[in-house]
Amino acid sequence: MRLATAQRLVAIVLFGFLSFLLSVFGAFFVPYDPVPGVSVGVLVAVVGNYWVAMAGRRVYDGLAGAVLPALIWLAVTLTLASGRAEGDVVLSNSTASLAFIVLGATSSAVGIGRRLPPSATEADAGADNGAPR
Repeated sequence: MRLATAQRLVAIVLFGFLSFLLSVFGAFFVPYDPVPGVSVGVLVAVVGNYWVAMAGRRVYDGLAGAVLPALIWLAVTLTLASGRAEGDVVLSNSTASLAFIVLGATSSAVGIGRRLPPSATEADAGADNGAPR
């Protein structure tokens, strides 16, 4: 899917904002585990970051669509994990918080590195590459 430049810019801004929301909401849901050992925040980070990376790469038609939201997510997450002078911290020193950061970043990396299937235009262009048959 090839979008115009303005549409691509709007898409990357929306994916960046979605990544910001995933980081904030996921961080606040890290302590909530309805099933023991399964944190809702970690699930949000893993599924959301992978989806945003794949969708961003598909819509933006390049790596920038996947990398920029991942960097935004990581920057916001690390900011929420760092303490302030008053002692306020969102992501405490817990296994669930560490899993949120590591698994969220890993799922973004997998989404960034995953090879996308060729689009219809790429498949048509590659069919006639001049190679002998």
